[in-house]
Amino acid sequence: MEEIKFELSKPLEYSKSDKLEKTKTLTLRAFNIRDHKSQTLALRQMFFRALNGIRRQGGKEDDSESEDTQMTPEGVIMALNASESLDIDKFYNDVEDFLCNGVVFVDKDISLTKGLLQELQENDFDDFEMLVGKYISTFTLPSWMKRLTKKSKK
Repeated sequence: MEEIKFELSKPLEYSKSDKLEKTKTLTLRAFNIRDHKSQTLALRQMFFRALNGIRRQGGKEDDSESEDTQMTPEGVIMALNASESLDIDKFYNDVEDFLCNGVVFVDKDISLTKGLLQELQENDFDDFEMLVGKYISTFTLPSWMKRLTKKSKK
């Protein structure tokens, strides 16, 4: 299973075996389409609508990003926040549900929970946004683009 590490700017406290632990490193794991299909489809639709909205607003994406389907975490967050057509609160609410569904871990066996996610947001909202940007740019966007490329070649 593909996974990467994500460093937080401030430690996150969590409970493990009745002990309070701290971590500054989260593990992000690639989603499983069977387990996360409806969530990833909804997020994909919102994300691509946001990009399309930016195009209609007169913004332009970097052509090199479009060609190789790579976007930085910062680019993902900028695109989401720049879109007038995206309900960013709904997007973040949906992303929160997704992140707490077995794709982000505070320990090898401990999945991110709503409570921990809220603590992360309160500690440093930039960490939350970069977590979202990193997950989308690393796992979801390449997967989405691979599927679209396969469909367009048929």
